[in-house]
Amino acid sequence: MPGWAALAAMLAVFAYVMVAARASRRLLVIRVREGKIVGARGRAPGELLHDFQDALRSRSESGTIAIVIERGAASIDARGDFDEGTRQRLRNVLGRFSLPRLRGAPKTRS
Repeated sequence: MPGWAALAAMLAVFAYVMVAARASRRLLVIRVREGKIVGARGRAPGELLHDFQDALRSRSESGTIAIVIERGAASIDARGDFDEGTRQRLRNVLGRFSLPRLRGAPKTRS
C-alpha cells in the first residue's frame, strides 16, 4: 500500500473514532418545532420530556436540543433559535435529574 493510501486509511479510522466517541456522549436528542417537541431519540425519563415541553410551551422557537455528558455531568447543547431564557429554563429542568437516572432511563424513539 502506498504511503498516501495508508495515511488516508489512518485518517478515515481516526475520523470514525472521533464521530463514534462524540455520539456516545449523547444521551438524548430532541427536535423542537415552533415550541413543540416533535421527536426524541435516546434515553429520557418521561418527566424530563414533560418538563422540557412545559419550558418550551409559550415559545415559538425551533431547533435541536441534545443532552450530552461533559466532564462527568449532563449538559444541554441547544442549537437553533432558542433564546438565553429558554436555554436557562432547560438547564434548570435538567439539573433536577442525576446522571445515573438519565443513563438508566428507558429508550425513547419518536
